[in-house]
Amino acid sequence: MRNRVAHNDVHRVRSLAARAAVLALVPATFALIAATAAAAETPATAERWSEGLAGPVGIVAVALGIGGLIIGLLRRRRTVAARIAVAETRPMSAVRPEPARSDSAA
Repeated sequence: MRNRVAHNDVHRVRSLAARAAVLALVPATFALIAATAAAAETPATAERWSEGLAGPVGIVAVALGIGGLIIGLLRRRRTVAARIAVAETRPMSAVRPEPARSDSAA
């Protein structure tokens, strides 16, 4: 039986509020950082950092993306393995077929 005190709607509301705050603050922070960098950009710095994705920032972004992909795949593999282990250790009961019913026999 589920513990109603530990699993009430307050935790769900807090979780949704935290996710909404993150979804609002992260793009705002990125926009602020980009605006600050754009305001400080001069022609000399534009030439210096015009490497695009081949530059150090792009390489770090790709490395983080690949790292996140690998971590996500390993996490998924671990959860599937745990589900299989639980399914294999759970005792199975015999399924008894119900007698067939016909519409004419009533």
